[in-house]
Amino acid sequence: MRYFLIYISSILITLSTNTIAGTHYKTPKELCITMGEKKENGKALETINDVSVLNETTVSCIIAPKSIKDVANIVWSVNEWNKENNKMHIGIAGAKHSQGGHIASEDGIVLDIKKYLNKVENPKFNNGLWTVKVQSGALWSDVHQVIRQFKGTSLVNKVQQSSSPFTVGGSLSVNAHGRSFSYGAMINSIERFTIVLPDGTITSASRAENLPLFKDAIGGYGLFGVIVDVTLELQENNYLQSQIVSFDSLEEYIDLLTDTLDRTPRHKIQRDELGTIEKEDISPTTFLFASLALDSNNFLEKGTSYIYQKLDSVDKTGFINPDPYPSLFSLKSLIIKIGFELKRKGLFVDLIQIAQKKLEKNQNTRLKLLSPPINPILSAASHNKPDLLQEYFIPVKEMPKFINHIKEVFTKNDITLTNATLRFIPKSTDSSLLTYESATADQLSIVLYFSMELNQKNIAKAKLWTQFLVDKSIELKGRYYLPYQEWPSKEQFKKAYPAYKLFKAHKIEIDPNEVFSNKFYQHYMN
Repeated sequence: MRYFLIYISSILITLSTNTIAGTHYKTPKELCITMGEKKENGKALETINDVSVLNETTVSCIIAPKSIKDVANIVWSVNEWNKENNKMHIGIAGAKHSQGGHIASEDGIVLDIKKYLNKVENPKFNNGLWTVKVQSGALWSDVHQVIRQFKGTSLVNKVQQSSSPFTVGGSLSVNAHGRSFSYGAMINSIERFTIVLPDGTITSASRAENLPLFKDAIGGYGLFGVIVDVTLELQENNYLQSQIVSFDSLEEYIDLLTDTLDRTPRHKIQRDELGTIEKEDISPTTFLFASLALDSNNFLEKGTSYIYQKLDSVDKTGFINPDPYPSLFSLKSLIIKIGFELKRKGLFVDLIQIAQKKLEKNQNTRLKLLSPPINPILSAASHNKPDLLQEYFIPVKEMPKFINHIKEVFTKNDITLTNATLRFIPKSTDSSLLTYESATADQLSIVLYFSMELNQKNIAKAKLWTQFLVDKSIELKGRYYLPYQEWPSKEQFKKAYPAYKLFKAHKIEIDPNEVFSNKFYQHYMN
């Protein structure tokens, strides 16, 4: 109760400096008629799905707000409506890469933030720190185009997924991580953000202002409001030196990793009372990850370790890997697509992984590592056999045991893995509320990229083996990642994320009229 009083009073202080969106609200029907997106035939868009093609949802309408004021008016209207009528829920969609029902609820309204709320301001330099303010509908590739060359230097964001076709807001909503050695989850690279709260009020949150809201909304899956812009902390686009080593067993990799961790100074950030970085001891290791073999002879046993060390020099050209869609006019991209299509069928896997290894070896700057060609890979997927993802977070020394379980699952169920990577996740006591990070132990995450034909039989089997892997991850004091399929049970969710009770209590406190909801929340917490 004491927490709630502090939480609400801090928000009320902020609210007193803002105005509520309007004086007369529009009904959900009026919102959809006046602002809803239309098909070419003039009819309203009535369904939405994510990239997994597993979550087609009937909605009242999809609205692409053109301004933050639009967002505030829509949210305020729905909140007012919900006080006296059947609840209308708002979901938030960006690039739609979350695959577990996070972007919509049945018959609700979906806000498409990607279409218009995608502006990227020029970077700012203050007290030795570079930052950039970005609207949440911007893709990471949009951010790169602005910051890669500015006033004689080249800048780069600290954390994102391993490629760039995701919205910044979507990355915040899942508290994404990438392959960075030092920063872990995205929350560690955010200065502040602006959010439209469930009553339509526009406010901001940071480590010094509305800290509980800061930790709720990052990794909050769009359930606390609409994050409309975010200020990212940046660093210079240093050149990197790669150390690429093959290993013959998982145990050998763990020994290699443990030795690396023992010899490597950790990254340390010291912030002032406002949450601004005062001092940053930068680790010489910038990126650290590994890829696992997928051919039948070495399946998930052998692999390649990638360690990138920061050099003092900066690539001021800001070179970004080209990422055209496959066509006869872009043969390299077309070859990558064909290679990935073969890999999805389990063909020429070892040769294709050799080509991938050569590509990684050539990534000698931060920006290059954050902008690999991704359009050819995404274009290889199909509606009948989409590319799916799962991810598990396991204490470092327990990962070989867990991978043995994965080998058992994927061989018994005849599922083709198209990629399996290990990523280092440093322990953290300063993360989001619904976090996958451990406060006590460094972890490795294993990212599984696979595809399967979507039919009732395959999905039923997938639920069973997913629940098996989730059980094993919990037994090993690990977790699974929440942006993916709704295949884990409710009981497993509660075991893996015991903070869900506090998360839900905060959600109800700040959103008593249930303005924001989605299928994920309704399934696991409602």
